[in-house]
This record gives sequence, structure tokens and C-alpha cells, in this order.
Amino acid sequence: MLFFSLLIGGCSGKKIPQEVLVKTYVENLIVQEKYSYNLDSLRTHKKRIFDKYKITQNDFEEALKSKRDDPEAWEEFFKHSNLVLDSLQRNNKIN
Repeated sequence: MLFFSLLIGGCSGKKIPQEVLVKTYVENLIVQEKYSYNLDSLRTHKKRIFDKYKITQNDFEEALKSKRDDPEAWEEFFKHSNLVLDSLQRNNKIN
């Protein structure tokens, strides 16, 4: 019985590729900034992002937590996220 509990507990979440996690993170930052004054719009846009990448908000949050728990992985993730955000800004993809 303990084995099944560990098995179920250890598989709580979908493995999200690094690139998808980065893009989801950056796009969420952008909509958070843009729609923070309107919670309905914010929820709608966040849902669109998760649907676009075929992940759930829970899977996303679990993946971020696992990155934060590993300082080297978090630093690499954050550097990659900044590069994506900078690229979007340079190419006028966000305002």
C-alpha cells in the first residue's frame, strides 16, 4: 500500500519542457502587468496561455516550484526567461 501512495504522490504533475515553461512564465508576466486592474480579463488571458501550451495552471505552478527548489535550475530558468522577455521587447511584440 505504501508503494502505491509513493507512486501516486511522486507523479503529481505533467512534465513541462523548459521552453514551454519559460514561454508560459513570460506570457503570464506580461498579462499580469497588462490586466492586473481587471481580474476577469486577467483570468481569461491566463487561461488562454495555459490552453495554448496544453498545460494546467497547477502543472505550471508545480513545475515552477521544482525549479525554485533547485537554485541552479532556477537561475538558468530565470536567465532564459529574461532573454525571451528581452527579445519580445526588442521586436516590439509587447508594449
